[in-house]
Amino acid sequence: EASDMFQKALALFKSCFGDDHPRVATSYSNLGLLYQHQGKLSEASRVFEKALAIAKQEKMEDESAASQLLLADMYISIPDYEKALNYVTDASARLSSSKSDSLKVEASITKGKVSEATNRKVDALSNYLRALAAAEAIRDSDKNKKRKAELKRNSYLRLSGFYSRIGELDKAIDNYTFAYKELEHIGDKRVPYQRCIDINVLGNLFAAKKNYSMAISYYER
Repeated sequence: EASDMFQKALALFKSCFGDDHPRVATSYSNLGLLYQHQGKLSEASRVFEKALAIAKQEKMEDESAASQLLLADMYISIPDYEKALNYVTDASARLSSSKSDSLKVEASITKGKVSEATNRKVDALSNYLRALAAAEAIRDSDKNKKRKAELKRNSYLRLSGFYSRIGELDKAIDNYTFAYKELEHIGDKRVPYQRCIDINVLGNLFAAKKNYSMAISYYER
């Protein structure tokens, strides 16, 4: 089972590096993501907090912010929007002097998700647009190419979902199409599967717009 593998990795890092090593914090975060994916939110919260405690103790500002963003995202799912807002606000403050453009994009997306969940639509849109602008501004290089594409894609997906939920389907389709195109720059084994999902979602958006001929063309693809 996946959780057993992650637990063994955590135990190994503890035995090799001690309980408060950065690799132990990373292992806690990975275990928390697994628990969150499995719907075990109380367990996820517990291990994310352990990762955060180590990062704070070792004065690792970016790692502390990353843990706070994971916690914020989890509390959106619970939902506990007050806690989610507190975590993402603290994370954003930590990142104000950070050189991590990636984390700044993730913080803006998470702030947008909290704003949208609490029906602050203007703030949500502003944060999603801020995330996209920050992702687009990341320097192009072979090292950054994949991560930049992932961040741009995530920003476009959030914008598409936002516009879909407020009934602006043309903008939803445009942003989802941009997200689809970013798959060209993400080279891993999940991309063909994700292309199928994206094409189907675009079909659904055209169907919602009652453009059934376009919807059918996407479904046939």
